[in-house]
Amino acid sequence: MRLVGTIVVTMFASSLISSCSSDKQSATTVPKTAAAGVTVPLEGTPIIARTVGGYTIEPNANLAGANLSGADLGGAALSGANLSNANLTGATLTNADLSGADLSGANLYGSDFTGADLTKANLTGAKFDSTVCPDGSKSDTNPNCGR
Repeated sequence: MRLVGTIVVTMFASSLISSCSSDKQSATTVPKTAAAGVTVPLEGTPIIARTVGGYTIEPNANLAGANLSGADLGGAALSGANLSNANLTGATLTNADLSGADLSGANLYGSDFTGADLTKANLTGAKFDSTVCPDGSKSDTNPNCGR
């Protein structure tokens, strides 16, 4: 199991944050520098849930119609999420887990899915143009990308 979570810095921190824990596992150090109010991901752990543009990014999230244009969702855990008709124009989804996600009708123009898991994802009616496919190819030249 891996540690799940982030640390929200409540005061200026310029040294190591140590002895952080969760119900999954503990971490001993998080070498980050951050100002108050900044959310710092725990180093070396996947980000399971986070907030991007006011939306909670997590497995099974309902993000239907969400505007995530230009969002950095690299490594996001979005398995089973509803992203139908979402605007993901220019979004970074490298190494994201989108297995079983509903991306039907989503705008994926210019998005980067390099290394993403799209196993059993619904891409019906998704709009591809200059999209980077999970294998690193471009949707413009790879007829199997998103099909």
